[in-house]
Amino acid sequence: MDIFDIIGEIFWYAIFCTPLITIPITVKYLYGKTWQKVLMGLYFAFVLSIVFFMVSMGLCLRNGLGPT
Repeated sequence: MDIFDIIGEIFWYAIFCTPLITIPITVKYLYGKTWQKVLMGLYFAFVLSIVFFMVSMGLCLRNGLGPT
């Protein structure tokens, strides 16, 4: 396996783990009501998931869709 394939897999699994990371961080460090902190954590998780998805797809499709 190529190093880029491993990095792509890491980003792919990070997509699903972002809410588990961002919500506790925002609840701990932001000021406001709890529901506002959770919504901000979900928003940050959504944005990070989109970024991780784009990076993962960019790495997966860097050589095209055909066999390598």
